[in-house]
Amino acid sequence: MLERQIEEWLRTLSIPERLAAWAQRHWQLNAQSRREIIAAQKLALDQAVEANSRSLSTLTSLRVRDIITDVEFLAERRKLELEGLRLKQEVQRASEVSISFEPATALVSFNNRAVLWLHRGDCRTKRAIIECVGSNLTLKDKKLSIEAKRPFTSIATARDFPQLCAAVEDIRTLYEQKDPELLKTLEQIKELEAIFNHTAGQQAA
Repeated sequence: MLERQIEEWLRTLSIPERLAAWAQRHWQLNAQSRREIIAAQKLALDQAVEANSRSLSTLTSLRVRDIITDVEFLAERRKLELEGLRLKQEVQRASEVSISFEPATALVSFNNRAVLWLHRGDCRTKRAIIECVGSNLTLKDKKLSIEAKRPFTSIATARDFPQLCAAVEDIRTLYEQKDPELLKTLEQIKELEAIFNHTAGQQAA
């Protein structure tokens, strides 16, 4: 009885298959576009770093030939070194940008597989599924009440493309801001996927 209530509640969090399929295609295209943008930015930054390095070399050459004074040399070198440091930091940040992972993908996929996993999981796994997606569980007169966690509610309430896009942007912002609740949820999903992938591999063998 209790598991049936949990199953029914989980079904309310899933989104229509056509919407989920559209979302996957959209994210793949968006990821490709972001890869191209990031690649162009990295190329421009690399070129700027090389230009900065050449400017430093030229500046040193001018001082060696006494074309500029020590004061001029030191002032200009300081400017170029600061600019070089800024550019290297930009290169580092660009290298750390993740374009291969879309957090909403993991959430939508989990939403639409949670019921299946609930059926196949043991008691510990069932508990992990509920902890991953829900909070504030209460049971009164044999009726279960669960509140969905924030990232799941925004996806579950989306019933068209614009609403889902808005939900995805909110989730992406939380991910980029390293929201602790979202990061914990994504880690829980990752652990559950590992469990069921391992189980599927054993069954296939």
